[in-house]
Amino acid sequence: MRLPRFEYSEPGTLEEACSLLAQADTKVLAGGTELLVKLKQKTITPRALVNIKSIPHLDRIEETEDGGLSIGPATTLHAAATSPLVRDRFGLVAEAAAAVGKPRIPYMATLGGNLCLDGRCFYYNQSLLWKQSLPPCYKDGGHLCHVVQGSDHCNALFVADTVPPLIALGAEVTLTGVDGETRMPLEDFYTGRGEEVNVLQPGQVLSRIRIPAPPPYSTGVYLKHSLREAIDFAVVGVALLLTVSPEDGTCRDARVVLGSVATRPLRAVAAEAALRGKALDEGLVRTAATLAAKETHPVSHLGVSATYKRRVIETLTKRAVRQAWRQAVAGSGSREGWR
Repeated sequence: MRLPRFEYSEPGTLEEACSLLAQADTKVLAGGTELLVKLKQKTITPRALVNIKSIPHLDRIEETEDGGLSIGPATTLHAAATSPLVRDRFGLVAEAAAAVGKPRIPYMATLGGNLCLDGRCFYYNQSLLWKQSLPPCYKDGGHLCHVVQGSDHCNALFVADTVPPLIALGAEVTLTGVDGETRMPLEDFYTGRGEEVNVLQPGQVLSRIRIPAPPPYSTGVYLKHSLREAIDFAVVGVALLLTVSPEDGTCRDARVVLGSVATRPLRAVAAEAALRGKALDEGLVRTAATLAAKETHPVSHLGVSATYKRRVIETLTKRAVRQAWRQAVAGSGSREGWR
């Protein structure tokens, strides 16, 4: 499939990029692993593309003064997964970046691109010829959803691997536009609407990802299940950040974030509440996993049934809690150990 015609710009500054992106029908280009596919499928046909990869410092990984991490959006997933700073102090981010499609995609795809990934739908992510056989859906400017008959909104799934771990870590993003900068929690970056996945406006670009220093005695786990490990998006992804008491090994705090189950990343708040203040036993593991599955309302989508998704959510949550608790207790030096 051939690319459609478009104007191409390669600005040297963020301000110039924002000015270009404020023009009508313009898209940002970084790694291009999603954008180029959509262009070839004629899913989108923008007038112009703005390549931000030549802008200085947008691929920089730095430790912040307060012990946190600052990552530029043009950082490749491979760079994020292999950076000694990220691996040693923010292993949950490295783990998630390494989980994205293999073997070539991580060398091109960027962290910012993964955060800005569009929702996926069996009916929308098809060639123009294929889609012309159906009435237009919400995401294509129509007034229906082919996935859920009678739905009043788009049900395209949000499937980015790196986002649940970053939300679990309390990450913030900076959006730079023609009117200045805006900082917000990454969790607030997503709208929950499949038609428009995030809050980016024309003339804005995601310019920085900041992660606070993890709490003492904390550990993170990201587990993903996909139908074909090397290339597929996750059927379900579970990110868990667990903080334990060094005195008795009980849970001080827990953040459980699910991916590929809704139109946005989803916090499993009931499962988190069940874990806080408790010492681990098998009953608690099952309770937290059951609550995580009950909190979600997945639909049968992309060839995977809702029933199967709930079973995978429960299974991965159990595994994540067990693994994170073992790691956290071992790191805290507690004698409680695994029970």
